Amino acid sequence: MGEVMQGNRPPGYRKQGGIDVFNARESAKKARLSLGEARGRLTEGHKRLVELVAGMPDEYWERENPVRRRLRLDTYGHYRLHSRQVLEWRKENGL
Repeated sequence: MGEVMQGNRPPGYRKQGGIDVFNARESAKKARLSLGEARGRLTEGHKRLVELVAGMPDEYWERENPVRRRLRLDTYGHYRLHSRQVLEWRKENGL
C-alpha cells in the first residue's frame, strides 16, 4: 500500500508467474505455521492495516484514486474470494 501512496505501482502478479503461482508460493511458505502463529500473523497484519488506514490523509477518502482502489482490491474486495476456502478449512479442522 505504501508504494501506491507514493505514486508507484506495486509489482504485478504477471511478473511473478500469475496470481495462482503467487498464491501457491505464499501458501507453501505458510503451510507449516501453527494455528496460533497464523492467527498472530493475521492479527499483526490487520493491526498494521488499521494503523495505515487511520493515518491516511483525508484526500484519499474524497474521491476514487489508486490508493482506494488498491485498498479495496487487497482487502474487503478480495476477502470474499477466499471465504469459501476459509470455511472449508475451518470445517475440516473442527473449528
